[in-house]
Amino acid sequence: PGQVEEVETLGGRPGRLMIVISRTFRAGSLPVETADLVVPADRYRIAYHLPVR
Repeated sequence: PGQVEEVETLGGRPGRLMIVISRTFRAGSLPVETADLVVPADRYRIAYHLPVR
C-alpha cells in the first residue's frame, strides 16, 4: 500500500495498492532520463509496448 500522503495526493484512498514503475531512458549506454511513476492500482491499467531486439 502507498503512503497516506502519496495516495491522497493522487486521489486514491489509504490502504489501496499502488503501481510503482521505475524507468530509465538511455541513448546507447548513457542514461538520459529517469522517472518513478506511482499510480493507484485500482484506477489505472498500465500497458507497455516494447520492441524486441
